[in-house]
Amino acid sequence: FRQRWALLLGFTLLIFFGASLFMPSLSQAPLPAKNVVAMSNLKQIGVAAQLAAEENNGRLPGTLDELTNGLISGGMLTDPESGKPYAYVAGGVALGDLQSNSVLAYTPSDGKTRAVLLADGSVQTMSEEQFLIASRRIPSPSADSISLAKNMPAPTAAPVAPSVVERDEISRGA
Repeated sequence: FRQRWALLLGFTLLIFFGASLFMPSLSQAPLPAKNVVAMSNLKQIGVAAQLAAEENNGRLPGTLDELTNGLISGGMLTDPESGKPYAYVAGGVALGDLQSNSVLAYTPSDGKTRAVLLADGSVQTMSEEQFLIASRRIPSPSADSISLAKNMPAPTAAPVAPSVVERDEISRGA
C-alpha cells in the first residue's frame, strides 16, 4: 500500500515540477508574436510611405494618418503590444535626401527594445542604446519642405506631437 502512495506522490511531484518549468515559457509566448506583428506593420507602413512619396514628388507623407487613404488600414498604425500609435518622425521629408539608416518610425518603448523602420524600408529590433544612437539620424524637414508648409493652410484641430527630445523629457519627468 505504501509503495502505491510513494509512486503516486512521485508521479505527482514530477508533473508539478515539469509544469512549473514549462509555465514561464507559456506566459512569454505572446510577446514575440506581438513583436512580429509590430515589425510587419512597420514594414507595411514603410512600403506605403515609399509609394506615397513617389506620388508626392519624393516627399514622405506629413503624418501616418495620410497613409490610411487606401494604402493601409488605420489599425496598422497602432502598436499591438502597448496599444499606442507608432511614432512617425519623417513627415514631409524628401525620401531621396535621407540616409538608408535614417529612422522613419518606431514602436513605443517597452523599456528594453523597440522595432524601428528605417529609410531603406528595413525594420530592425533595437535596444534602447542602439535606438538612442539611431535616433540621432532622425530626419528633419529641409528648407524646401518648410517653405512648402508655410504656403499650405494650417490644419484644423490637429494635435501637435512632441519631438523625440520632448518625449524623453516628459517620460523622465523633467
